[in-house]
Amino acid sequence: MSEENVLEQQLEGQEGNSVYDFLYHDSRRIASFLSQFQTYGVLQSVKASESAGKLTTRKGIVEASGSLPFVGSGKVDLERDVTSDERDITEHTYDPLWRNACTFLDYIESASLLCKDAASARIGQFLIASGQLVVCDLSMFKKIWGLEATKRAMRSSFLGSDSNTSRAERRRHSKQDQESHTNAVNAAVDMFEYLPHTIQAAMHIGADQIWTILQEDSMVVRSADILLKHGVVLSGDWNMVGIMDAYPSSGDEDLVTKNGLLSSLNAMAPMMSQFIPSIKGLLGKPSGAFGVTPLLIFRRIG
Repeated sequence: MSEENVLEQQLEGQEGNSVYDFLYHDSRRIASFLSQFQTYGVLQSVKASESAGKLTTRKGIVEASGSLPFVGSGKVDLERDVTSDERDITEHTYDPLWRNACTFLDYIESASLLCKDAASARIGQFLIASGQLVVCDLSMFKKIWGLEATKRAMRSSFLGSDSNTSRAERRRHSKQDQESHTNAVNAAVDMFEYLPHTIQAAMHIGADQIWTILQEDSMVVRSADILLKHGVVLSGDWNMVGIMDAYPSSGDEDLVTKNGLLSSLNAMAPMMSQFIPSIKGLLGKPSGAFGVTPLLIFRRIG
C-alpha cells in the first residue's frame, strides 16, 4: 500500500462530526515528528487532477476504383472511423498543514503515546491537558517599565510600603534616603527591560498545574486579540498537547550550586546563579507547576 493511501486512511479515521479550532500550532515540530512516522518525510503539498471530456466517433465509407492491366477493373468500399477527443483537465494543489496536525493527533493517540496524567508522565513524553486555559503576554509590559509614570508608582510603593510609618515620619526622610530609593527603583526598572518577557499559558490536570511558554509565530490568534476579548482566561474547554519537560521544583538548583557544577562552565556562571532564581520566580515557571513544551492548543467544535 502506498504512503498516500496510508495517510488517507488515517485522515478518514478522524471523527467526521467534529471540527478542530486551533489556537496554537507548532508546525515545525509537528513536521519533525511526522517525518519519522512516514517513509518519505512530511507532506509539503498534495496535488489532485480531475479531467472531463467528450469522445466523438464518426463513420464514413470511401469508394475506390481502378484497373490493372490484364486483370480488369473493380471497385472497393473502405470504411473509416474518425474519432475526436475533447478533454478539460483541472489540477488542484492542497496545503496539508492543518491535516498534518490532525494526522499527528490520530497517530499518537492510536499508538498509545499520549499521557493524560501529569504526575505519571515521564520527561520527554507526550501529554494532553484539558480544561480552562489562561494566557498572559508579558511582552506587553516590556515597554511600560521605562515610562516615568511607572517609575513614580514604584517609588511611591517603596516609600509607602511600611504601614507602621506615619506620613509625618515619611516626610522626615532625608533627601539621601529618597535618592537611594529612587536609584533602587531606576535600577530595578532598567533590569526589568532586559529580562525575557514571553507569552505564557497555564492549565490544570486535576490538582496539577501545567505551565508553558507559547512561541509568537505559532499563535493562530494574536495574543493582543485574546487580551482585549477575554482578558487572561479564555472561554470554552481547551486541549493542550505538548511534551513534558520539567517537574515541580525539588531543590536540584541548590544541589547544583553546592556541588560547584556551575563553576565548570565559566566565571560568570556562579554569579548568574544568584540572579536566575529571582528571575525565574518573577517571570518564569511557578515552583509547584509542571513545565510543558506545547505543540497544539485546540478545542472541538460540533
